[in-house]
Amino acid sequence: MNVSGKEAFHRLAFQAGGFLVFCLAHVCAGDVDIITVRTEGRAAGVGLAARNAAIDEARREAVISVLHSLAPGIDHLPLDPIVRKAHGYVRNFEILRHDQMDGVTRVEIDAHVLEKPLRQDLAATMLPRLPTMPRVLIVIDERIEAGNEPEALFRGNIVASVLKEALGRQRIDVCDITHPGLPATPEQLAALPAATLETCSRMAQAIAMDVLIVGEAACAPESAPTGADVVRNRAVITLRVFRGIDGKMTDDLSAVASVYSLNPREGGEQALEDAAAKLAADTTVAVVIAALGAREDDRLLLTIIHPGSQERFDALLATLRDIPETQEAIVLFYSEDVARIRLRYDGAMSELIRAITARSYDGAELHVKKAVLREIHLEFPPSE
Repeated sequence: MNVSGKEAFHRLAFQAGGFLVFCLAHVCAGDVDIITVRTEGRAAGVGLAARNAAIDEARREAVISVLHSLAPGIDHLPLDPIVRKAHGYVRNFEILRHDQMDGVTRVEIDAHVLEKPLRQDLAATMLPRLPTMPRVLIVIDERIEAGNEPEALFRGNIVASVLKEALGRQRIDVCDITHPGLPATPEQLAALPAATLETCSRMAQAIAMDVLIVGEAACAPESAPTGADVVRNRAVITLRVFRGIDGKMTDDLSAVASVYSLNPREGGEQALEDAAAKLAADTTVAVVIAALGAREDDRLLLTIIHPGSQERFDALLATLRDIPETQEAIVLFYSEDVARIRLRYDGAMSELIRAITARSYDGAELHVKKAVLREIHLEFPPSE
């Protein structure tokens, strides 16, 4: 049976396992993300009907404001079905001002918008409309403590595997730290979960992926009241989501799960899998929204293979900055093997390529390997 993109996305929530009901109950119990938006609405006429129509317009404007903050520059047309049911996303509101003048009713309200369902519907609506599927790098430091001894500390890849499977069901391309062509060693990338926000932001821009997910997952046994031989394994996962185009952290997610078991390692593995399942749908939403935020960006990403010496790379950078249509050229990463430059450029792509390949750099010619959308791969001959 064929399933639409939106239907397939909503099915993801049920594919996450038996933990969705618990999560929703927890959200309804008070852990609700609310965005308060102050908006105005107006309607022709006076009286109760006009007042209600003006409130409806104000609620629509509140939802539109949140949508534009989540995905700036997105065409309004595909979002119309969401906007038409704006009242469903506004939990409640307060009327700050209400007046009638010249046959027109005006209201000003503080609308309390439910962020989570709005984000879910935005992602479900826009996922099939993305020009290309996002590319995602997942780096998670995962630990299971099965006891107090050093040999009882286990590391694994359970959380990353669950998230990769969930994203893969939406045809989103996911890779790990062993992916070829990354500008850092696996050891450097593996250190990201403990790194600062600034370091993760710089790496998100350097790796030429659409989204970087950095996280920590830990599980440790706790004493359980059910018996001396049974332990409670409590898993905690925290994720940070970074947009590749500018390094902005667009989301932070977390989940907790507990499993009782006789074997701490087996219980820890199950607890981590359960916690990851709770995050599967939210992670997919976060990836789609991060990718949407990059769609309208006017910057180019240049990847240079074998840039060689710093002098040769600086000469190329100077050539780029000398082009009249170049507004900004920022070095994201440099090594003798690979370099990346973020370029704000207003001219034609063909003219840019002609300008940078028309000359040699330290006696070496620069060749174009690939130019797709706003990403260009260039290559110098490898050093002998």
